Amino acid sequence: MKMPLGWAKEFADITCTPQEYADRMTMSGSKVECFESEADSISNVVVGRILEIVPHPDSDHMVVCQVEVGAERPVQIVTGANNLKVGDLVPAALHKSCLPGGVKITKGKLRGVESCGMLCSLSELGLTTHDFPHAVEDGILVLDEEWAPGTPAVQALGLDDVTVEFEITPNRPDCLAVRGLGRETAATFGVPFKDHTPVVQPGHGDVNRLLTVDVENTDLCYRYCGAMRESLTELKQVEKTLDGKKELQRQVLAYSKTRPVRDGLKQQKNAKAKAAYRQKHESDFIIADAAARYFRENGISKLPSYKALQAEIETLIKEKNSGYNDYRAKREEYRRLQTVKSNIDQILRRERKPVKRQEQER
Repeated sequence: MKMPLGWAKEFADITCTPQEYADRMTMSGSKVECFESEADSISNVVVGRILEIVPHPDSDHMVVCQVEVGAERPVQIVTGANNLKVGDLVPAALHKSCLPGGVKITKGKLRGVESCGMLCSLSELGLTTHDFPHAVEDGILVLDEEWAPGTPAVQALGLDDVTVEFEITPNRPDCLAVRGLGRETAATFGVPFKDHTPVVQPGHGDVNRLLTVDVENTDLCYRYCGAMRESLTELKQVEKTLDGKKELQRQVLAYSKTRPVRDGLKQQKNAKAKAAYRQKHESDFIIADAAARYFRENGISKLPSYKALQAEIETLIKEKNSGYNDYRAKREEYRRLQTVKSNIDQILRRERKPVKRQEQER
């Protein structure tokens, strides 16, 4: 039976080292086979925010990133990943860092450009898509939660806990659950046991209008419960549209910045001069070609202005916030009405009892 030490601390307020925990639990009868921490194999890896991405001057598949890592100045890191954009939060292995498998990262040069570390993928951190289903398997791991740059990556990834493995004997089946081991932890350390009762928060509306349950054989099935999960499909669609508008705005801005270079290409008189001009301004044309490809793939023939896109984005943000606020308000109103209904039911039950007694006396 394996259990994170952090889970045990949710049931009992304890402050001890993993070794002390293992020793005391073993002496109390809950034998600890071993314990391990995934953070031991990762050092000097922090959360970084991408501030700038420019093409590598001597490579057609690498980019140079300026990354904020909580230091006085951003660090420069070269990567070949193509799933990054400005503003992303990523795990950054800095100079003299260590990764699982004994891999050590130091600063160096990639095709003549200095790189002061490495941006990490899932596999480089010893993780898989089972740990982070949203992540791109063959790209850099992009964190979907907000973390301050410089935060240790093991904390952001949830790898800063210790996993304890117990040998559970046949006479203690209660310890095959985290709750049972939490109770043993509280008893071993002589602290109060903090039990946790799962609470299912109700939604709004009458579920009976959406779902019906018929039990055809009450002898074989005494009770069957059904529930309906509320959907936030419309709000999720607004978020998806908002992300698309933000990406389009970024591509429009990048494309507009290359306009002087594109105009200069039109002024070249022959194919040889155009080829030399493109080679001279290769980095600008990489950005322009990437933006043009994005426009083609998304069926955008006429580019909207940056200000018009900003206005659409602000409208979508207001719609998103308003939608979530309405959802929360309806949920709170439903809870209030449920409380009122419960109070009324209790009053009615109390009023019915004397009536029944009078009928029996008659």
